[in-house]
Amino acid sequence: AANSAIIGGFTIPMMKRVGYKPEFAAATEAVAGTGGQIMPPIMGAGAFIIAERLSVPYIDVAIAAFIPAVIYFIGIFATIHFRSLKRNLRGLKDSEMPDIKKGLTFHNIVHLIVPTIVLVYFIAKGYTVAKAGVYAIILAFALYVFKDFKSENIKTSLHDILGALVKAGKGLVLIALLGGCADIIIGMISLTGLGVKLSSAIYSLSGGHLILALFFTMVVTIILGMGLPTTASYILASSVTVPALVEFNLLPMSAHMFVFYFAAISAITPPVCAAVFITSGIAESNWFKTGLVSVGMGISAFIVPFIFVYANGLLMVGSWYSILFLTLTTIMGTILLAGGLMGNLFIDINNITRIAFILSGILIMIPDDTTRLLGIVISGVFLTYSIKKFQKSRRLQGVSEIN
Repeated sequence: AANSAIIGGFTIPMMKRVGYKPEFAAATEAVAGTGGQIMPPIMGAGAFIIAERLSVPYIDVAIAAFIPAVIYFIGIFATIHFRSLKRNLRGLKDSEMPDIKKGLTFHNIVHLIVPTIVLVYFIAKGYTVAKAGVYAIILAFALYVFKDFKSENIKTSLHDILGALVKAGKGLVLIALLGGCADIIIGMISLTGLGVKLSSAIYSLSGGHLILALFFTMVVTIILGMGLPTTASYILASSVTVPALVEFNLLPMSAHMFVFYFAAISAITPPVCAAVFITSGIAESNWFKTGLVSVGMGISAFIVPFIFVYANGLLMVGSWYSILFLTLTTIMGTILLAGGLMGNLFIDINNITRIAFILSGILIMIPDDTTRLLGIVISGVFLTYSIKKFQKSRRLQGVSEIN
């Protein structure tokens, strides 16, 4: 929600100025801002808790999260691109663009990138997240304070850092309170036996079918995540749902990542969607319509977790061939889904073709050779039909212009 608010302050007005509807502009920022929590190398705080609970290095969590996160953002990009083509929108004029040379100065690049590289390097070398963070902070501090050696500038830098520390302290208090409250709720769930009952209920209602257990887990996680930050939502939901998923002998990483994903996207899922509330306020849009658009834009986040539970290749588990093939087919399905939802796949498509692309996109994403082949055939037939129809309309338009 904070990410969406900070970045949305200037991106949402820019999108509206170009011609996007307020609901779409607000949804774009809400979905993109939410995705920051699942994108390595620096993910949301919940990812560090996954590493702690699984007793694995954080870098293992980041590696497992990489492909699903890339697919998530490809889906967002494709949705925006096809929407732009559908509405014949163009970018900002050169006169409206900021000067990249002024923004990306050498000092700015160094201050931003070098500490991040150091952080990722030490995490990759097996250092604890805390120790890697300390090294990166020390370096960031030194680079910022001693960017030049004028005493006045050093005093100003120290003053700015003091303000940043105060803000960080306030933020940590909020996180501690949320985590503490979540732990109290977890304790009550444990003491009353509600956690065991919920876990047993998920397993019983599923009738031993994994797909149903995953669906119920998704619903429970989204409900528990209503209005809560992702970290608190994940802590609460995983304590209730993961034991039920373990009964299906799932890869522990896939079970925790599944819950973490839906804890994150609860921020864009109506009726309680914190990120959407904030961005719709900035865009002056209808929050419920914005929430529906957000769900459509982030649709891959509702599908990909099911895929990596059944096919661990998306979590970088297995041979390079299986990982690559699964990734490419999932990306293909994501693009077809985006095109079907937006009514454009580089060319405008009718409603029947839209439904066909949505269906074929889902079929291609399912990790089964028969369904994949069926999805490819359906999408190929309707894509060929749409191209021929488009070419015919262009020829008729050319003849009418000549006449």
